[in-house]
Amino acid sequence: MKDTINTPSKRKYMSHIPSDELVSAPKLLSGPAFRLLMYYYSKGSTWSWDDDNMARELETNVREIKRSRKELVDKEFLLIVKGTITNVFIGRQSVQEWLGVDA
Repeated sequence: MKDTINTPSKRKYMSHIPSDELVSAPKLLSGPAFRLLMYYYSKGSTWSWDDDNMARELETNVREIKRSRKELVDKEFLLIVKGTITNVFIGRQSVQEWLGVDA
């Protein structure tokens, strides 16, 4: 599965962003949504999805975080599968593979 690749380092997690997504995402997303996508990519696998903290770190408001998240979901850059365990797929390739869509 072409999922976000998190590599532990001494200071933080680093994610691999597919190069085609890095080029296409700014053209397909609004500025705030692209910024939120890059923020998601920068996080490790065990961080908390707290809108207030994200808004503070991105110097925006909670309404903009929610609007940007909805845009990411609508344009298939983010998929949140809720259940007993919530699975989050970040990136278009990951979402499309989970949904069984040919890219």
